Amino acid sequence: PYTTYAAAFDMKIFSQKVSKGSLGAGLSAFSDKAGDAEMGTAQVNLMLGYRSKLDERNIISAGIQGGFTQRSINSEAMQWGNQDDGITGFDAGLPSGESYDFGNYSYGDFSGGLMWNYSSNQKTMTSNDGLKANLGVALFHLNKPKGVFYTASDERLYAKLVIHGQALIGLKNTNIAIQPKVLWLKQGPSNEILLGTMVRYTLKEQSKYTGLIKETALSLGGYYRMKDAFIPAILFEMANFAIGFSYDINVSDLSAASSGKGGAEISLRFVNPNPFV
Repeated sequence: PYTTYAAAFDMKIFSQKVSKGSLGAGLSAFSDKAGDAEMGTAQVNLMLGYRSKLDERNIISAGIQGGFTQRSINSEAMQWGNQDDGITGFDAGLPSGESYDFGNYSYGDFSGGLMWNYSSNQKTMTSNDGLKANLGVALFHLNKPKGVFYTASDERLYAKLVIHGQALIGLKNTNIAIQPKVLWLKQGPSNEILLGTMVRYTLKEQSKYTGLIKETALSLGGYYRMKDAFIPAILFEMANFAIGFSYDINVSDLSAASSGKGGAEISLRFVNPNPFV
């Protein structure tokens, strides 16, 4: 099975020295392994961003990212058609007939992006009040690093374009908000489109004076990855903390092999200060 871990952290820096906006820095880490050949990706990135308030409702942000990626594979675990002896099956002692060597490799990687935020009031994106929205665009692999396991090849990764947007639409005089989201990724000839909506219900509002009662909310909904999978999701928020769960249900032609099974994902989030205050 695929085994994937990801973590990220970011915060404001030099807040007293930046008067017209805010500067932020962050760190992200990613690890993934897949299949019997243990095809793996290990990645660490440093991020730097600047956020500027255009007026009372609009904010623009820009960011850059640089890091290091290592790709690995266990070539000894690979099985080839030439190694089927026609009697008992796979025989590791038979030559594979492959003319290329498979080797691990690493590369530096650089990216950048812009994002616009809109809020009809001064509250945060998590509040069920008014309209909040954002739209972002990013370009990854700006330096087009080498991206293949064949040691004799010099193929390069395509630059990857990412466009994403979401909104939080509070329904007046209710505790309910609608959160539509869209994500589009394009890398060379490949495309991925993700569409979905969450319905957020505020279970308990933050106490305005003492702060002893923490705001809690429950979100339910789902997403659809075009021509691939339906993804039901649930998210529970309490003050600074949030925990979410989603599951990819394969609905493409691949379901003949996967029997509709997909991947479970658990997310944990901590925001400081409390976004509800």
